Amino acid sequence: MGRLKFALLAVLAIMITASPKMAFAPVADPDVEVPRLRILVNLDGAITGGEWSDAVTIPTTFHFDDPGSTTRAGTIFLKHDCVSLWICMQIADPNENEGSWMAVMYDVSGNSALGSGDDEKAMIHPDIALDAAIIPTPPNWDNDTNLGGRLDIQGASGWSGGTLTYEFVHPLNSGDTAGNDPALKPGDSILAMYYAGDPEIGLDYIGSGGQYDLIITPCAAVGGTIIQTDHMAQLIPVLASHALTLALVSTAIITYKRRENKKNAN
Repeated sequence: MGRLKFALLAVLAIMITASPKMAFAPVADPDVEVPRLRILVNLDGAITGGEWSDAVTIPTTFHFDDPGSTTRAGTIFLKHDCVSLWICMQIADPNENEGSWMAVMYDVSGNSALGSGDDEKAMIHPDIALDAAIIPTPPNWDNDTNLGGRLDIQGASGWSGGTLTYEFVHPLNSGDTAGNDPALKPGDSILAMYYAGDPEIGLDYIGSGGQYDLIITPCAAVGGTIIQTDHMAQLIPVLASHALTLALVSTAIITYKRRENKKNAN
């Protein structure tokens, strides 16, 4: 089965099935200070040497809403270079599966909930980086490029020794208002929500890794910024063929949040 077909089936199943027994991560959103980047990162889906040793480290647990309430240990690494936000997310994964995915949802609208006006940055393993916006009209999402925006994420993923690693970077302020991208500068903060999916747990279940108020630490007036290596050119041919996968991931997470909100209301 081809990579795209497998990913589509995996995420589509999440959209159309709701489990009667669901476990959710805590709703608390602790403050996390995101430090200034000091060490360059090679976006290759593997932590090499100390390339993330200058990042803030957030140990977390991904709570899946499958009948067995599966949990997977994870770690989120965050840092910034005054221009872009660098992110690494690792999750325990005993077996490598194409179609595993992760997503970060940004509360751009500032209402402490996922909905219209918010932003999504996502990756599907292996090495598929995706960019979406949450919009008010069905199907409640769209690819940034379909909305007149741009693809503003670079990244890679890799599996080794029972751990799946996603590394990616996106601008703090891309200027892409059509794509609902965050408009941040050093000193600002934003609520971020983290999700993961794994076909091995079940094609119709989502894992929540919690939500955090990210505080982008200030940058000195002197010293400049670190220049990024442009990985986008090598990803564009692949990304162009995976727009539908992004759409399904976006709809899946929106469906998940609606189920979660309904459960909490009851």
